[in-house]
Amino acid sequence: MSWACLDDGYYDNPKIHSCPLEAVAVHALSVSYCGKHLTDGWIPEYMVPVLTRGVTALVTVLLEKSLWDVSSDPSRPGYFVHNYLKYNRSKNQVKKDRESNAVRQARFRESRNAVSNAVHSPPLPSPPIPKEKPERDISKRKVFERPEPDEVKAFFTSKGINGNEYLKFYAFYDSKGWKVGSEPMVRWRSSAAGWILRNREGRE
Repeated sequence: MSWACLDDGYYDNPKIHSCPLEAVAVHALSVSYCGKHLTDGWIPEYMVPVLTRGVTALVTVLLEKSLWDVSSDPSRPGYFVHNYLKYNRSKNQVKKDRESNAVRQARFRESRNAVSNAVHSPPLPSPPIPKEKPERDISKRKVFERPEPDEVKAFFTSKGINGNEYLKFYAFYDSKGWKVGSEPMVRWRSSAAGWILRNREGRE
């Protein structure tokens, strides 16, 4: 699990003090999103309606207060949290820390096992050898490819669903790493069809 930082002077920062509470909440949510997904401060365009709860006018406030910056990278449309990397670790730093922790934990386990093996105890009877289960042929399993927002929008439109409902679907599953429960998603169109059906039933 990754984490994000807010300066302990955040509460009395002049920029924060001059913002309406709703804009402060969106700023804090955006920092949390970037920390979880290791975006180095980037807020994708499709996440804006989710973070602002549809009140996109708050984006103007965040830009005016220099809490967000417009992305100048064509490959990453949207916004950036201002000075995000000044207070938070970069994606590369997080990965490096995780690798270091994995090595340290592996060494600790090795040293603990070495001590345990040094203590002699009477041999225990060997347990019965379980029958091997045939392995699944994972080569035939379809590899999931994350859809682009435009693909999802086209699918929703073909089902007669217009507006930002496709963004809610995309943002929901993107935040879950495109998993259904604890299992990786296989067919996003099937999940989208179920989403649309539940949405219609909820309105009836």
